[in-house]
Amino acid sequence: MKTDRLIINPISEKDFEDVYKVQSHPEVTKYLGNGLPKSKGQAHELFEKLLVHQKKHGYSLWPTYEKESGAFIGFSGLIHLELNDENPEVEVGYWFLPEFWGKGYATEVTKAWVDWGFDTLSLDKVVAVTQPDHVRSQRVLEKSGFSCLGESTYLGINVFRFEKLNSRQ
Repeated sequence: MKTDRLIINPISEKDFEDVYKVQSHPEVTKYLGNGLPKSKGQAHELFEKLLVHQKKHGYSLWPTYEKESGAFIGFSGLIHLELNDENPEVEVGYWFLPEFWGKGYATEVTKAWVDWGFDTLSLDKVVAVTQPDHVRSQRVLEKSGFSCLGESTYLGINVFRFEKLNSRQ
């Protein structure tokens, strides 16, 4: 997948170190899960889940690069909420390294992935969750056409829940 400024490639076995780089970064993980950086073992467990998700569904969180520089910036994509098939809702997500924040990349990939989900997967809706104090991601979702449905609980954590309905169907 390509956007105006980014290249997004399917995740593969060679991407573990990049998953670990992002998931062990305290600024990135501040708003993910319990807010703590992941150990190498925890990152590997998550990496395996992403690979299995991709194999089963054809999509996952994928490595994302700047087109111009080729620099790895993080991951973006669609996944089943909670990374399991018990919850069939599809969530848009991204984990970017801090040096790439504030450049509009999150909005760019969110819009691209949602369009892909609606056009290619014929999804009825795409959801997203953010921690209540993660204002930057809430703004990204609002700019991308998501509506906030209020507070909810996700994996035992209080979150704001967002969704965007497919108006093309």
